[in-house]
Amino acid sequence: MADKTPFRVIIVGAGAVGLYLGYALGLANIDYVILERKESAAAGMRNKKRTDGFTGNVLTTARFPEFMERRHGYPFVPIVRCDLPRILYHNLPDKETRIKTSSEVVAIETHSTGVQVHLKTGAVENGSLVIGADGVHSKIRSELELLYKAATGTDANVAPMMANFNGVIGRASNEDLRTEQNVLSRLAARRQSFNGEVHFATITPVPDPKPAVRQRVTMQDVEDHAASLGHVVVCRGVTFKDLWDNTGKNTLWKLNQEGLLTRWHHDRIALVGDAVHKSTSQNGLELNLGLQSAASLANELQSLLERDPLPVTSAIDQAFSRYQRTREEEVQFILRMGRKMVRDSASKSWGTWLWTRLMLPWLDIESFGYGIITSLMMIRQGLVLLYVPFIGKQGSMAWKNKPLPAL
Repeated sequence: MADKTPFRVIIVGAGAVGLYLGYALGLANIDYVILERKESAAAGMRNKKRTDGFTGNVLTTARFPEFMERRHGYPFVPIVRCDLPRILYHNLPDKETRIKTSSEVVAIETHSTGVQVHLKTGAVENGSLVIGADGVHSKIRSELELLYKAATGTDANVAPMMANFNGVIGRASNEDLRTEQNVLSRLAARRQSFNGEVHFATITPVPDPKPAVRQRVTMQDVEDHAASLGHVVVCRGVTFKDLWDNTGKNTLWKLNQEGLLTRWHHDRIALVGDAVHKSTSQNGLELNLGLQSAASLANELQSLLERDPLPVTSAIDQAFSRYQRTREEEVQFILRMGRKMVRDSASKSWGTWLWTRLMLPWLDIESFGYGIITSLMMIRQGLVLLYVPFIGKQGSMAWKNKPLPAL
C-alpha cells in the first residue's frame, strides 16, 4: 500500500478563474499547482451611457455604479477583463513554482487516494484531486465525462455547450477617434473608452448553431463580420467602421457559447467557471459567475480539509456536491437572464424592434429603483472566502455573507 502524501490540488487552466482559485487555496494553506497548456500565463466604470445606433446621441446616462457604491460600500474599479489574469498572475505568491506552462493535459486517471494527470510532454502530475478551470472547450470536462460513462454506463451531461452567437473583440486607439473617456456604451457594438483606448465587442446570431468546438477562423471572416456592422454609430460622429479602421488587427474572434452542465463533478474531478456554466457576454456576468464559483469551491475544500487532512473519495464527492448545490440557483438565474438579453438584442421581431427602438433607449433599467433589484438578487449575495479574516466595507444594505472578523 502506497504511503499517504499531503493533499495536493491540481488546477488546470491559468485564466482568471484558475489563478484566483489558486490564490484562494494558498490562503487556506492548501498545496496546489496550476497547469496551463499555453507557453505563458496571464496573456469601475464611472459612467454608462446608452447611445442611439443610428445617430450616436446619448439617450440615457446610468448612475448605477454610484448607487452600488452607496449601497454596498465599495467603488466600481475599471478593469479590462483581459487585464485581470495579468493582475492575478503578477500577485500570485510563488508563481514560478505554482504555475507550469506548456502543460497540456491528455488523460486523467483516478484511484482511491488520488489522481494522475498525464501531460502531452509525457510527464505525470500526481495529486489528490483535479479542478478543471480550462474554459468552455474544457479538456477536463471531456475526461470527467469519459470516466463517468465508464463507471456508470450513462452520459454525464446530455446538453452540450452551444455556440449560438459570434462576434469580435478588439481595441482601437482613441487618439484620432477622441470618444468620451470612462464611458460604456451599449448597442449592436458595445464599446468602453478609457486609458486612451476604445475597447469593443460585437455579437450576432450564428445561422446554424452547433455544439461549441474550437474553430479556425480566417482574417477574411473577421473582416466580413466587421464590414457588416460598419454603419452602426457607436457614439456621436463615430461609426463602427471608424473603430475598425483604428484597430490593431490582432482582434479576437469570439464564439459566444451558452450552456449549463447537469453534472459538475465526478470522483476526484470537479469543474469551475466556463468549463461548467457559460453565459454569453451580453450580460457581462460570465467571469463574475466563475469567480464566485471558485470562491464557493475554495470554501468547501478548506472546510473539508480542516476536518480531515486526507479525506476519502466519498467525503470529497460530498464537498463537490455541496459546491454545486450552493451555486446552481444563482447560475441558472443569471444564465436565463443572459439568454433572454442576447436574444432580445439579436431578434428582428416587431416586438423586439418596438422595445429596443421606442422604449428601452429611454429607460435606465439597471438604475430602476436605484438598482435595488440588482443589489438584492446578486450583489448582496456575493461570496467571500469564509476562512480569511478582514474588515469589510458596509453600505446601506447588509451583506448576506460576512468574513471572519479581523484579528
